Amino acid sequence: MPAALDVARILDATRLLFGERLHGPPSRYPDIGLLLAAIAEAYVRRQSLRKPARVAYANLKRGIDPGSEFLANPLIHLPDNFLSAVGLSPTVPVPSQIHFFPSSLIIAVFVYSVLVPSAKAP
Repeated sequence: MPAALDVARILDATRLLFGERLHGPPSRYPDIGLLLAAIAEAYVRRQSLRKPARVAYANLKRGIDPGSEFLANPLIHLPDNFLSAVGLSPTVPVPSQIHFFPSSLIIAVFVYSVLVPSAKAP
């Protein structure tokens, strides 16, 4: 996670995701990675939550950790407009967003795209 991220900016940007700001002062959120993971989980599940920002806040306050997939890499679950608002470029991946694929998978995608030209690469 980039160290220069500003918690206040992250909290303000939650309005873009949920229509309301995540509650509390920035000092309440010392772990930026945990904060982003909670926001990402609430964002992904927003359709099933009445107030996603409040759920994220309540879970953090109660010490309920987000799911492991959100803790591992919260940024891939968040939309570009949010990432831009918090100071991250959505087009330039941070190191934790770079995934290495087995060479057999890369070869399979290449062969498939050559043999089936009308198919779009994943």
